[in-house]
This record gives sequence, structure tokens and C-alpha cells, in this order.
Amino acid sequence: MSIAQNVGRPNQPHVARRDAATKVSKLPQPQAPEGAPFTHFCQRGGNFGPKRSNSIGQPGTWRQGIIPYSFYNAGVQLFDVSNPADPKIAGYYVPRLANTTELPEYTLGKGVLALTIDQGEHTQRYQGIVQLDGASLEEVARVYFRQSEQIPTEVRLGVARQRLRGDAGQPAHWRAGGALIQFLPQSTERMRQPDLPGGDGDDAETGLSGPADDAWQTARALFLTADIDELTDPTVGTERLLFRLFHEHGVRVYDGTPVVDDCSCSRDRIREILSGFTAEEIVESTEDGRIRVNCEFCSTEYFFDPAEFGDQAPGRTLN
Repeated sequence: MSIAQNVGRPNQPHVARRDAATKVSKLPQPQAPEGAPFTHFCQRGGNFGPKRSNSIGQPGTWRQGIIPYSFYNAGVQLFDVSNPADPKIAGYYVPRLANTTELPEYTLGKGVLALTIDQGEHTQRYQGIVQLDGASLEEVARVYFRQSEQIPTEVRLGVARQRLRGDAGQPAHWRAGGALIQFLPQSTERMRQPDLPGGDGDDAETGLSGPADDAWQTARALFLTADIDELTDPTVGTERLLFRLFHEHGVRVYDGTPVVDDCSCSRDRIREILSGFTAEEIVESTEDGRIRVNCEFCSTEYFFDPAEFGDQAPGRTLN
């Protein structure tokens, strides 16, 4: 509830009264626009409620008695408080409602998210796969770590279009950034999480925030304050971002691991695999006079001439 205050005397502000019965005045609740497919903004999805008052920075000529309020999914609401005891909605701007093809869950499409896990030298990498079931890649990634890895994890992802200043007028380009935080205490009891929802009316969000460990919940809350601008800004390095988020608790930075866009696949390794095919398999693998192999990890395509494997006779294999 938003309370109306009478500040006619700035040194003696007080709650506005509607009548002698001392009823407290409140700002009216925004109403759904005409023609909207819902009767209340709580049905629209997203957050609903006042975010902040922008009365000091309202556009155009400042008018006494008009307060603009940001209202999340209800847009901007303009309140007429010229009579503090009886405020009214003087106007509003609610952004156009997105159709089903523009909503994130529809934009993602139907498919899967594959995460390639490489644990380092002398280990075999593997892929974890989850359905694209969520409104964003962040949500999908959280589901993967919750269900597959079973490690309390938070993920922040963001993309932004960057335009560099300069006389050359460099074109804008897209940048992506992300951060991941995991709860890895030595005590297994501290990692204990609530059971996954079993269906039949269970709350699907139960336990998704991880264990009720004070240290984890504090770190998680601070981590989620990271903004997309911070994740994509090239001037905000990892150390600066960590300091911004956790400086009150102390930050230790370890040597980083270089991230390289590189895959262990190679033409020689794939040729070695194809050399083990029978002549019939080589024929079956040939399309338009060549053999095409696509690496499922990095999407690199390799093409081979079937004549490279001409030593195979029908029914014979090479060891």
C-alpha cells in the first residue's frame, strides 16, 4: 500500500487524512487497460507493485501535485495528489503487451541445452542435456545444476550491444557475459537441499534457491545483484566485479584458468575413426560424393573424399 503524506509544511510532514474518522489515504491501484487479456496486473506475469517515485525527474515541465510512479509490469502510473486525502490516477503508460511469439519461453523454442563438462587433463569430457523449459537460459541452466549436478548453483547471463566512441565511428557489436557461483562446503550436511517437487500440486519452485545455509543465501543474494551492464562492460574485469559484489565479506582471488574457444576434435582423429569403417559403411556415409562429419561439441564440419579410404574392400575392415 502506498501512503499519501501531506508535505504542505515541509518541516511538519504528516499522513494525509481522508476524514474525521482518520482513515489513511492511499494511492489507487492501477487498473488493467481496456482490451487487455487480464483483469488484474498480477495475472499478466512478472512483478507488480510500485518501484520508485520519479517525481523529481518527471519529464517536461514540472507540475505541482503530479507524481509519476514506476510500477513494473503496470508501466508508469501518474497520480494526481493535488488533494492528498483523495489521490487519483491522472494517466498512465503501459508498454505494449508482447504476443506469444515475443515471450522468452517461446523465443527459446523447443529443444535442449547441452553443457559440455571438461574436468581437465586425464579425464573424459561429457555433456549434460536438459530441456529448454524456462523463460530464459539462466532458468534452464539452474535446472540443470539442480537436477543433474545436484550442486547449489546460481547463474547470471547477459548480452548487450556495445558501440565504441571514436572518430572512426566503429560499428556496434554484441557482447555476452556470464557469472556462476556454487556452494561447495567441505561439510556435506551444509549442502543438504530440499527434495525436488514430486508433482501433484507441489510448488515447482520449492528448494530451487538451494540449502538454507546463511552463508550461501547471503552470497547468493549479493551475487544476484550483478547487473547485465556489469557482466558485459569490458571495463569491469572479474576482480572489479567480485569486489563490487563481496567487498564487505572479503574477496580472495586465485589464479584464473584461461578460457579458450578450442575443441579436441581434429581431422586426423576423425580420419582414424573412418578408417575403421567397412567399405559398405563408407558408401553409406557418402553424400554427393563426399563424407561430411559434424563435431557435436564445437559444430565444426569436416569433409573427406571417400577415395581416401579406398583400401577397404567390401566386407573388410581396417584395424
